[in-house]
Amino acid sequence: NKDFLNGEFSFTSGSNASVVNQGSIEADGYILLAGRLVENEGLLKAKSIFLAAGTEIVFDPRGYQRLLVSHEYGTTPYESAIRLGGVLDCFDEIFVDAGAGCLQVDACLTSDGGEVRLLADEIQIRPEARIIASSDANGGIVLIGGDYKGSNPLVPNAKRVWVGLGSLIEVSSKGRGNGGKIILWGDEACIFAGSIFAEGGASGGNGGFVETSSPNYLDVSGIVSAIAPQGKPGTYLLDPCEVTISSGGTTAMGVCPAWPFGAL
Repeated sequence: NKDFLNGEFSFTSGSNASVVNQGSIEADGYILLAGRLVENEGLLKAKSIFLAAGTEIVFDPRGYQRLLVSHEYGTTPYESAIRLGGVLDCFDEIFVDAGAGCLQVDACLTSDGGEVRLLADEIQIRPEARIIASSDANGGIVLIGGDYKGSNPLVPNAKRVWVGLGSLIEVSSKGRGNGGKIILWGDEACIFAGSIFAEGGASGGNGGFVETSSPNYLDVSGIVSAIAPQGKPGTYLLDPCEVTISSGGTTAMGVCPAWPFGAL
């Protein structure tokens, strides 16, 4: 049909079946895993990698959003989920969208200075997760739960984002170049206890941009570095409703919230 010829793919299903990868999938172009429930435990390696969970999914590899995910009327918010483990290795971009569902990440995601976009109503970045979009030139982009100040209508905002103690997110330049951009955004809550690096290159370049924000509840106890040994330091934006600065907190930052599913 016309959509197919234009490179746009539409998928609709009322099935609750899962899509699970436990092996190795490699492609010169892109990889797409789509269904109501999606899980990766193996290796995905391609120029671009896309995962989507929902009842209606539109995939346009040439569009800005790449993925449009929706849910049929009457489904509960957490009937769609993506559990992201294993290794995802790409040259360009990794886009993951669970729509109104839940996304859990304990994988190693690497992009050579490209973009990593992780979207869902509820996002859990577990302590084992490594999300790296660094390069020898400029660092890449990592968007988790939204874009700058949650104001980009083409990047749906998460309700809740949790980034656990021990996790790593990095968009540094490893040679000569500027640090990249990292956004953590949750409309209702953003809890950050991991480590973020958006550093300029050792041979030249400026630090990058980091934001950890929520208009409601923001709890930050992690490490952020946007230094630049041979350039200008970067920017770290925290944009909460109110600010309380203390030497210690009472929240269990290193404890992952309960996963709302059994085995996929």
